Amino acid sequence: MAFYPHFEGLNFRKFIDIKKQMFRTISMQNLETITDRLFYDFPSKKTQVAVVFGAKSISGELARSVARDFFWGGFQDIILTGGARVFEPHVLAALTPNFMWWSRPQLHADALGDFVSLKREADYMRDILIAEGVPERHIIMTDRTSKNTGENVANIKSMLREFNDASLYTVAYQQRRAMGTIRFDPDLDHVDLVSAPVYPFGFTRDNWQDTAIAGIVELENSRVVDNDPNSYIGQFCEDPDIAHERERVAHLPDFKMTQP
Repeated sequence: MAFYPHFEGLNFRKFIDIKKQMFRTISMQNLETITDRLFYDFPSKKTQVAVVFGAKSISGELARSVARDFFWGGFQDIILTGGARVFEPHVLAALTPNFMWWSRPQLHADALGDFVSLKREADYMRDILIAEGVPERHIIMTDRTSKNTGENVANIKSMLREFNDASLYTVAYQQRRAMGTIRFDPDLDHVDLVSAPVYPFGFTRDNWQDTAIAGIVELENSRVVDNDPNSYIGQFCEDPDIAHERERVAHLPDFKMTQP
């Protein structure tokens, strides 16, 4: 899943201008409704496999989260999907003043590669997982060609259908669309899905409206609202019933994030 798709090729000055427009736009929205719709809580459960949706410059943070949860016993195998290039230096430029992000003690020294690598998302994530110590035999599929969520799911379908349950690792605000795209395919209806959202760059459920992603979140919300002109509902995904999805995974063992 692509991050900042409409920022491709922008210089930093244009990026800042768009950020200002985003804040003006989001101030007109019902923030509570968007927050509850996109940043919903989901029970942490152990599953058979993790499906990791690439997200350009966020792909590195996704991979490091997956590596951590793998060693903590969250799942046994990993499916990687994403064919867009990681390269997004303008995002790095926008984050530079964000000392909350840069000062994190857990930030890897090589994390600058998250923004300047020319690798495809899946390849980049695979390299990070291996560097973190995940055995290659547990990375059972690497889809390097998909450029959007629909292609992500189509390309991993043959492998995903072999499992009974899966954890979906996505950028937090895209967790609803990821689940809805899988649910849109009746051949995958038997797979119980657990949302495993990742919050990169210091943004959270509580502060997203004050960050550079505010306009991106607003756009994402329009894609998963049935009556919006930008909606993907009925074309590429469905609007998942989150309460029902929580009930479906109630039988799975709880995943407690503790050191092995």
